[in-house]
Amino acid sequence: MFFANLNLDKWSVSSKNLINLSFIQNSYHQNILFIALCVLGSITRLWNFSQGSIYYTQGSAIPSSVGSLLAQFDRLYVVAWLYGYTFLLQTGLKKNAVSYLTSILIIVELIYQLFSGSKGRFFSFVIKPVATIFIFRRLRVSWIAVIILLALGIFSWLLLYPTLVIYRDLLKTSTSLNSLELLTQSFQILKNYSWDKYIKTILIPLNESGITEQVIAMTSIVHYQVYQESSWFWQRLFLFWVPRFLWSDKPESLDINLIGRLTHRIGSEDFQTSVLTTAPGEIFLYYGFWGCALMIIPGLLFRWLNDAISPFKVYTFFRLAVMVAYLPLIQDSVGGTFEAGLTGIVMQIGVLYLILLLVKITLQKNWV
Repeated sequence: MFFANLNLDKWSVSSKNLINLSFIQNSYHQNILFIALCVLGSITRLWNFSQGSIYYTQGSAIPSSVGSLLAQFDRLYVVAWLYGYTFLLQTGLKKNAVSYLTSILIIVELIYQLFSGSKGRFFSFVIKPVATIFIFRRLRVSWIAVIILLALGIFSWLLLYPTLVIYRDLLKTSTSLNSLELLTQSFQILKNYSWDKYIKTILIPLNESGITEQVIAMTSIVHYQVYQESSWFWQRLFLFWVPRFLWSDKPESLDINLIGRLTHRIGSEDFQTSVLTTAPGEIFLYYGFWGCALMIIPGLLFRWLNDAISPFKVYTFFRLAVMVAYLPLIQDSVGGTFEAGLTGIVMQIGVLYLILLLVKITLQKNWV
């Protein structure tokens, strides 16, 4: 009833909703939008490259105050190449500059994410989005495509994942960062694994990460009855957009390393490792069981997002790309953190709409 009174259904399908790209009239406009999203979404990565920070294990070379701002633009790059990927899959459509550039970006992304040292990012940033867009675009997927996708999934889990586990450890300790040599060395080490060690490694995603890790995080917080001071919670939730250089006393975010020690998930002498809390777990830390009623806040936000960007409301290439690109953020705001997850979605969706507005104005004023 609340959303009905706001006429969200009418707004979501109208030209007023910039996600519908009513201002994109031709292939030239598509090229401008694609380039704008790619460039702005690559700032963080290019800056890190310029500082010699290439691998995931090296962290970011950007000052934290600037990095937190630029991070809000990162998802634009994902939207761009997924948008182009939908054109690649469209049969009977003449290929344009966006299609050709996307082909290059997908190959580059596959190589970069493979060598970056992050196991999850290779799957989440490349394999999963590509497969999801493919299924959505084709709707009816042949058995051959299903078999290929399953084969890639099994290959990634049984061979690629354990290799990347070893590769990431080598990146942390190796003085020579020759990626190809390290990856080859990782595979050689994997071949010498005992059967028990190999099975233990490939079962890590099932036993120690994903939903399993979320359940452990939530239950450990409840079991050990861990609580945190709640007085700053609402300030951080609603005033997150105020930069720290303007508000020097801005409350710090939840210390998830401390939570790990209090819930006995890491050693008492470990002051570096961060752990998962989950959104319900984080609210429990502040307000106990009654605080979990606050999960209605992300529920309302997700309801709005469904109207704003869902391809099921209005099917367009761009809405499909946006949904697939931002869906992990929605999942992380429940399975990851509450305050940081919600504010992150608001900021990044806000940045997307801002860039679309600027592109619209640029095209209407014929500035390019």
